[in-house]
Amino acid sequence: MNKCEKINQFFNAANALTKANENSFKLFTPPTNATKRNLKIKEKNESRD
Repeated sequence: MNKCEKINQFFNAANALTKANENSFKLFTPPTNATKRNLKIKEKNESRD
């Protein structure tokens, strides 16, 4: 498993845990540039569905 897959797996798990309350995820993890980038990508992917 490469680094990107691990990050995606983490985000998938975190997303599943915080679907009900997205703000709690933002509170306990100060967003890094990588986090912001992943959230933007995730939003784009969700808008395609």
